[in-house]
Amino acid sequence: HMVASSSIGDTDAVLSGETEDFNESITNTTRNMPQSPTIRPSTVLGLKTVGVDFGTVRTGVAVSSGYNPRPVAIFSDLENLKLCREITQIADAEKARQIVVGMPYNMNGTETEQAEIVRDFTSTLCRTSLAELGPNVSIWFWDERCSSKEAEARQKSSNPFASTRGVLDADAACIILEHFCLDEGEGAELATIEIEEDRIEAEAKWKVKAEGIQQARKQMLDQRGEKLNARKAAMARVAAMEAEKELDGQASPGSKKKKKKKKKDNIHPKLNEKLKPYEP
Repeated sequence: HMVASSSIGDTDAVLSGETEDFNESITNTTRNMPQSPTIRPSTVLGLKTVGVDFGTVRTGVAVSSGYNPRPVAIFSDLENLKLCREITQIADAEKARQIVVGMPYNMNGTETEQAEIVRDFTSTLCRTSLAELGPNVSIWFWDERCSSKEAEARQKSSNPFASTRGVLDADAACIILEHFCLDEGEGAELATIEIEEDRIEAEAKWKVKAEGIQQARKQMLDQRGEKLNARKAAMARVAAMEAEKELDGQASPGSKKKKKKKKKDNIHPKLNEKLKPYEP
């Protein structure tokens, strides 16, 4: 009975702790403040970062936890909005807190003609990220000079005869992340939503999504709470039944035990007569 009571108390503690965690998560999720201009990139170990090597034909995506980046996907011939949704889905699945987009520069440090296309794509990515992931995911531009050439050189050095078509983009994204982490993000440029109306619209979409997430999590915790309460009630019933049985046993200590019937020998009657002892 004491064990059952202890288990019920532990169940209450678990449910109470989960409720406190849920309330804290609601506070964090509903925090929709715009990103601060003084924010700095982070390369601490364990923090997930998504790297993007954008191209008008193919775009490579990689992920890093601060070291050893790995290629994730290569997307071909997607319009910007659909591509941005694919990237934010990867960031969400990986629980990434940063997205780093390679920015093409000339060797003298000036932006190439492709840079304006990259900025236009990243503007869409910023809006999509804010609407889908919330304001806690930052997006950065990073110098990608020679990343594609380096990826090609690495591929050829490992296998001179292998085709590099369709694989360099993801490898280039890995190199972008590798250099970003080695330099600790020094010199990265924060990408922002420049048009106020676009930012307000993205924040409104995130607020709706955040409320849906809260409702789903609350419903999940309510269902779990109901199961825990049902378990507590079942444990209480079992404890009461055990206590009742114990009291019944103490009330009737002299109950008679049933006598066991003696088994008869399975012998035919006539044969049994022949086996009787001789009487003179």
